[in-house]
Amino acid sequence: MRPLFRALQLEWALEFRQKSALLAGLLFVAGSAFLASKTYLGTPPSKAWNALLWIVLLFSALHAATRSFAGVPAARWWLVGQWMTPVTWLWAKGIVTAFQLVVLGVFSLALFSFLLGLPVGNPFGFLLVVVLGSAGLSGVLTTTAALAAQVDARASLMAVLSIPLLLPTLATIQRAALLATAGVSTVDLLAPLGSVALLAGVPVVLGTLLFPYLWKP
Repeated sequence: MRPLFRALQLEWALEFRQKSALLAGLLFVAGSAFLASKTYLGTPPSKAWNALLWIVLLFSALHAATRSFAGVPAARWWLVGQWMTPVTWLWAKGIVTAFQLVVLGVFSLALFSFLLGLPVGNPFGFLLVVVLGSAGLSGVLTTTAALAAQVDARASLMAVLSIPLLLPTLATIQRAALLATAGVSTVDLLAPLGSVALLAGVPVVLGTLLFPYLWKP
């Protein structure tokens, strides 16, 4: 646990040394919510509201996860290799990225509720879906970004790796979100939320097993 804690401290300091990335994400969310509020007069239908929210969160997740490894200079790969194991670095980056996406998810939910209303029958259950769904997207995309990080055609490889893992995760998140919107009780949401956690955990396990073999500091 101590190496992971040190890695988290390092990633936190590097990630938030320049706050432009998080602020850019917040600005993207605010701009999207504002445009949506000008498009719809009043509260949009619940399915449209859901779709808009998750489109915004998906693009925020893609930006954060891609930047997590793509922007790492070669010298830092070498330095990190002297300080920690590849798996420790992967987990540290994943946790920091998940934190960013959860913050963006909660901020998006609050802003959409303020500007577009909240057509949700179970607000607490929907908040759980947003938190777990944001962390799940982070797990899928950060792992695929890590596996594709040192390949020349990293964008193409990340797309190929992400699609089979991302689409089932998004479908399960959307199902849980629609159930919360319909007012299903939090207890009945546990099964779809568990499915989201399971689908997000598969790429994390795969990344933990494969990333050390792809490590080229």
